[in-house]
Amino acid sequence: MESLYTDVLVIGGSSSGVCAALSAARHGCDVILTEATSWVGGMLSAAGVSAFDGNHFLPSGLFGEFRKYLLQYYGSAQELATGWVSNTHFEPHVAHQILTSMLQEQESIRQYMGYKPTEILKKRDEDGESVVGAVFSSSSQGALRIEAAVTIFADEFGDCVSLSALPWHTGLEGRSAFKEDLGPVEPLLHPQDFTWTATVVVQQPIQFDQDTLEWTRTGEFPQILGSPPISLDRFLSYGALPNQKAMINWPIRGNDFYGNYLDPSVDRELLWQKARKKTQRLVHLLQSSLQSGSIDFAEDEYLEKRNSGKSDGLALIPYIREARRIYGIQTLTLNDVLNPDESPLFEHSIAVGDYPLDHHREQDPECKEIQFPPIQAFCIPYQTLLPKNLEHVLVIEKSISVSGLVNGATRLQPVVMQLGHCAGIAAAMAVEEKISPSKITIEALQYSLLQENAYLVPTHDVSVDDPDFIPIQLAVLNKVLLLHRLSENWVNKGFAEPEKDIEYEGERITRREAARRFFASKYGDPKNN
Repeated sequence: MESLYTDVLVIGGSSSGVCAALSAARHGCDVILTEATSWVGGMLSAAGVSAFDGNHFLPSGLFGEFRKYLLQYYGSAQELATGWVSNTHFEPHVAHQILTSMLQEQESIRQYMGYKPTEILKKRDEDGESVVGAVFSSSSQGALRIEAAVTIFADEFGDCVSLSALPWHTGLEGRSAFKEDLGPVEPLLHPQDFTWTATVVVQQPIQFDQDTLEWTRTGEFPQILGSPPISLDRFLSYGALPNQKAMINWPIRGNDFYGNYLDPSVDRELLWQKARKKTQRLVHLLQSSLQSGSIDFAEDEYLEKRNSGKSDGLALIPYIREARRIYGIQTLTLNDVLNPDESPLFEHSIAVGDYPLDHHREQDPECKEIQFPPIQAFCIPYQTLLPKNLEHVLVIEKSISVSGLVNGATRLQPVVMQLGHCAGIAAAMAVEEKISPSKITIEALQYSLLQENAYLVPTHDVSVDDPDFIPIQLAVLNKVLLLHRLSENWVNKGFAEPEKDIEYEGERITRREAARRFFASKYGDPKNN
């Protein structure tokens, strides 16, 4: 067995895992990134969910950097506004290529593709139990042992959480678990429905034969067009992508699929096969209703190298919305996202989100309908990345410590990319100080994130380009300023209103000036920081 050592080991080349590897390397660490498949990017690429959900006005940190690369690749924001599920659409292979290029720019990152973790290495000392690395297997390369000062769990399913023997939970815990007055009284221990997406090529002009649309009302996909029904043209434009492609990932009685893939007794491969066939059947029904134009699986989309063969147009991995979640030092609950200004976790924020509670549970036969309440733009505290009673490890992607209800808002690509950005910096700080990530100074971590254009609080009216971005962020974080909050359609917004007046230290001044004075009193002259 080959043995390696590194400062930071990132297990999982997911959306968050790539960002964790990048930020740790940029902060001076040697990094090893492992991934069980042949692609990096997870949801963004291999799972085919190539449209951002939320945070359009909050281009935070590495998420914002990745979005800039997309703009450069396609030429303009207009070229990315192709569908109506999102403001930003792109081809999965482009996401994989951009993220691969970003990783290759960092000489201190070593990638091991096709390696699946089989054991989490731990030791016990005066600090308690710590993760010290992992063992991996590869069907072509054999076993690999990697030891590290800090390990980051970033895999899609939270399998590392299980391998490390951490307690975990999934599904909806029940109202009493986190004192949430919503959801089932008794726990529903099933993850959200997953989807096996497809990417198709759409040749215009598309016209559907109205006499062949009975399948949209009955059969396997009853009322797939909603009530009142939208047109099939509207259905197809939902996930329209650049270059005449479209994402087939339809939430309303579409190709979502139920199966408890986190149950060790469930045959995942059999489950995946069934989900893939369901998506294929949906595409075939679309094809059968065409009067003109064509809808074909994108045979060149999921290839490691362009023009190197054919694929079936189906994503490489399933799009899962829920993983094994840790019990962290802190847990983000429904109460925290309903009333973020009153949450004691607010001041520990390291990432932001503005998406609503979006759950997919229609296919679960045991799940009763839940009316999810509107929430506020929210913050995620650092301690949700830290498991209880296990040191030298950070947990990201969809396995952070949130309740099942809140998972509906924290599972999305922009949010998990921020989590990865934070985890990489935190790991680098821990390596430099030779301590566990649980022991680093939260204020130093937050300031480092701000310096890298990351939002700690959701200020939709104060962008990273504002000269007072950092003072205003810190003033809101410390509740010197309170956000004016507003929900518009699917976006929850926060406004710092910097030009409005406020009473501050006995004087009537603008909120911007109050933020500057607060910053100067705590950190010194902003121009010197």
